[in-house]
Amino acid sequence: MLEIVCLQEKTNSRSRRLSSGRRSTRNLPYLPSELKLACRNEPECSDNVSLNTRETADNKRNCTAPQMPECAKCDKPIRERHKRIPCSTCQQEYHTRCQGISDDKHQVLTENSDIFWFCKSCRVITSNMINKMVALEQRMSSIESSLKLQQEANRTLQDGMKKFKEQTEKTVGDLKKKVTVLKEEEIENLKGEMNFWKSKFYNHTEAKKTETTETKLKMDRLEQESKMNNLRIVGIPEEDGEKLQNKVLSITKQKLNLDAVEDSDIDLCYRLGRARDSMVRDVIVKFTSRDKRNLVYRCKRNMPRENPAIFINEDLTQPRNKLFYDARCLKK
Repeated sequence: MLEIVCLQEKTNSRSRRLSSGRRSTRNLPYLPSELKLACRNEPECSDNVSLNTRETADNKRNCTAPQMPECAKCDKPIRERHKRIPCSTCQQEYHTRCQGISDDKHQVLTENSDIFWFCKSCRVITSNMINKMVALEQRMSSIESSLKLQQEANRTLQDGMKKFKEQTEKTVGDLKKKVTVLKEEEIENLKGEMNFWKSKFYNHTEAKKTETTETKLKMDRLEQESKMNNLRIVGIPEEDGEKLQNKVLSITKQKLNLDAVEDSDIDLCYRLGRARDSMVRDVIVKFTSRDKRNLVYRCKRNMPRENPAIFINEDLTQPRNKLFYDARCLKK
């Protein structure tokens, strides 16, 4: 279909048409009656002119021209001649002038696919996520520093144990040489001293082992506390360009019959690990409140049995997950 976009006549002839209440077609080139001049978005443009003077209003309403996308800020159409920019998160498009983006910045964003641009609303969400990640990284950094100190203490202890072992072996060797000339009383005294040092070394080693175990338990407890608002969903089919949050909301509403869970109740939603062709990755869902998380977890029994099956589990740390797996094996 031949289209000529927004053909405008001269200013004087247009003013004469407006005053007379008719459109003049004197200066228009001759075209067959079935060819029309139409805008890309006919309902919103006032410059559409039909070469067929017998065209009715019904034919205008039946226009099948593709609709122009609208700017998410000014709600006006984004035409082909306009410069646009999409948000890297919500994918809504904006006029560059509505966002105050110069032509140079627009050219840089267009030519570099590894540079992302976010709209104002997505910028707030991204900033909150970054702040939470920074806080978590700082917490993990403090835990790692304490673990490094513990590892250094363990290395120091191992070095001491090695030196003590060498000294003990040397002392035992010397004693073996002199044992033939020592009296029984002296031998008993030496045995008592050896037992004393052995018990002292054993008590020191056990104390360090207990301290190391307590440190590991503390780290595990801190990690589990950070996952108290999380759930792990297994079996959600994986697709390219998927919107996980929408899939999770669909599961809660359609399969669990929960209308109380809204989009604002989900803080974060992502898949674990790298994508593989032969494996469907688990989905971690972090809720904004523990009450919503517990509500979804309690209703998991309402999940229908279907193929592929979908399971809703707690997001446990690696030691607790292994312990839970061993307990299930014993139950079977």
